[in-house]
Amino acid sequence: MKRLFPLVVIGVIILILGAFLLMSFTQARAYLSARVVMDARGSLTTVIPLAEPSLYLSVSRVIDGDTVDVVEKGGIIRVRLIGINTPETVDPRTPVECFGKESSKKTAELLAGGLVRLEDDVSQGRYDKYQRRLAYLFTPDGTFVNFELVKQGYAFEYTYRAPYKYQAEFQEAQKEARMSERGLWAPGVCER
Repeated sequence: MKRLFPLVVIGVIILILGAFLLMSFTQARAYLSARVVMDARGSLTTVIPLAEPSLYLSVSRVIDGDTVDVVEKGGIIRVRLIGINTPETVDPRTPVECFGKESSKKTAELLAGGLVRLEDDVSQGRYDKYQRRLAYLFTPDGTFVNFELVKQGYAFEYTYRAPYKYQAEFQEAQKEARMSERGLWAPGVCER
């Protein structure tokens, strides 16, 4: 038994070191696959892929600026983007609202790659009253779709019932878009 004890201790140490090396390799791989891109203002930004390709779902259809259909487990699920609201284009009870078509087009443009990762927010629940899945959307290149729509002036920040995970960031992005007169905040675009 005394002879086995040192071997067991060495085995445990090797397992622990192996786990640390594996975690380091995973982080290093993410940084090695990172890309440097230029944002709309000309600032350089490092984009690190946020998930393995197997975690992404196919975008089936853009319904409007804040709602999309994705394929999950062979079926279509409707997803409502958390934290934003875009002008209506498909609600049969209301006419097409100002800048609605542009917002829908921008959402389609941001999702042009056809793949998206959903991120839930426990503060919002999993589904809304229309049984749409509630989620933040991320593309494989790291684009945070909900945030970009607000930042570029294609969506309003929207808080429904309770504060949400990225609320402060979305509110700041809307403030900046409004001050910079981007998208629907541009002079003369929509009469308010």
